[in-house]
Amino acid sequence: MRFFFLSFSVILISCFGLENNIDYKKDGSAEIKKLQVFAERHSGSNFVKRLLADNFPLFEQKTGFCHKHFPPWVDVDPQIESFYEDSEQFLCVVVFRNPYDYLRGMNRVPWHGHQSLFKLPFSTFIKKKWMLAPSDEYRLTKKKKKIFLDKNPNTGGLFNNVIELRTAKIKQMLQLKNYCHNIYYVNYETILKDPEGVLSEIAELFDLEREPIYKPVKYYKGNPKFGTYVSEIHNGKKRQVLQIDDITLKQAPEAVLKEIDNFFDFEKTITVPDEMKVVHRYLNKGYPKILEEDLDFINSELCESLEKEIGYDLVRDVNLIK
Repeated sequence: MRFFFLSFSVILISCFGLENNIDYKKDGSAEIKKLQVFAERHSGSNFVKRLLADNFPLFEQKTGFCHKHFPPWVDVDPQIESFYEDSEQFLCVVVFRNPYDYLRGMNRVPWHGHQSLFKLPFSTFIKKKWMLAPSDEYRLTKKKKKIFLDKNPNTGGLFNNVIELRTAKIKQMLQLKNYCHNIYYVNYETILKDPEGVLSEIAELFDLEREPIYKPVKYYKGNPKFGTYVSEIHNGKKRQVLQIDDITLKQAPEAVLKEIDNFFDFEKTITVPDEMKVVHRYLNKGYPKILEEDLDFINSELCESLEKEIGYDLVRDVNLIK
């Protein structure tokens, strides 16, 4: 019953023919009780983690055994096998996102990236060497003794650009099936389009009991501090609006306020009489269009066969990228 990787992308539905052989693995050596999500940045890890944790009662412990973005490089870490040997109680879920939205997300906020990568024009960003922030270099690489995370595992040097980083991370994620006891791969676009279907497949494949009533993710990034998503019809089209009440907004940490500013435009403030509260409404900014010359560069740097293996065809026409 492996059918979800044959779905079409929601974001690029007109140009992605998702055909690939990504599989799942279940060894049955122990009862699955815990959850570990792996994904590159801007690939839906927070959404997926919240969706699974809320809909499978066993996943009450929401922390995994590894940083979701930085599993150790399998080709160079001498302790790689011992690192995963105690993962038999974990369901490891790996999430991929299409390259064009991933790159635009990383350009908007280069999570864990060096300060020099922030606020760059997209054309400049995709060609700039990728560097880890010094604080993360110490915290992830030196303090935890991981081998040059976010550096090229073949050379130990910097990646030439974020696209090269993506390719290395995909190769890394695909090799995890050789080490994790239970693993499931999914495209972010697929789980956005049919979250209940994905939950049903996971439940069947791994013999997991679901919550009796489906619980959708109603918060941005699954975090109440970011406010609540509300679906509505606007000019005949369905859209989601982020709504944050006045008290939550005033108590929000600075990091939350920056996140909202990066990804949303303020629409208006309204008063909800029945609930006696003031609510601030925000609309998703969306991503800027990609220039033809930038698309040519991106496609020249992507590994076409690898992208196809995880479900994405390269797009040659910029007008097909929304």
